[in-house]
Amino acid sequence: MFKPKFVIFDMDGLMFDTETVGEQCMAQAFNNHGLKLTHENYLRVVGCSGEVARRILFDLYGKDYPFESIRKDTRELLQKNIQENGLIIKPGLMELLNYLKNENIPCCVASSTRREGVENYLEIAGVKDYFQFLVCGNEVSMTKPEPEIFLKALEKTGVKANEALVLEDSINGIIASSRANIPVICVPDMIVPPKEIRAKCLCIIDRLDLLVDLIK
Repeated sequence: MFKPKFVIFDMDGLMFDTETVGEQCMAQAFNNHGLKLTHENYLRVVGCSGEVARRILFDLYGKDYPFESIRKDTRELLQKNIQENGLIIKPGLMELLNYLKNENIPCCVASSTRREGVENYLEIAGVKDYFQFLVCGNEVSMTKPEPEIFLKALEKTGVKANEALVLEDSINGIIASSRANIPVICVPDMIVPPKEIRAKCLCIIDRLDLLVDLIK
């Protein structure tokens, strides 16, 4: 592995424990509509774009699956959980952030979420001060997947694409970083990406603290 000069973080699935809290909220939303969400089916859609998730869920649950209602209920349940319990950060995040800080390797958050949402999440999690800046979805014109967010982050630093590193959890983000020619490491929230996606990653790891050894 190589030691990057700049690290770009995706946000929700990578930094926060959506694997447990998000699944619980989505399962409750399913239950409210008389449906059952299995862990396997959750892993099929987590980290996917809305369009892809919609297609998968209609294939799994039939043409009468109430996509918009369940998505709305899931978001409301997740927001309520965050307000009551705060954000649970993923294992290894603090170890990685402290390593980058001690090594003077700057980092930012690049997310399709609107700025106010990103700032709120980082503030609740207590990690906002670790990031040099944010690049958010309402600040750039985007295609899907969105290399523009990552390219905007590079513009702010002057770092070359091959000197930076993107940390991602979703297939869309892996493709986007590849289109921006930035090396990417995947910490997946989902079923392990297919072979053609895996080929775009430097590696796939389970825990963020493993990155400290990889990028030294």
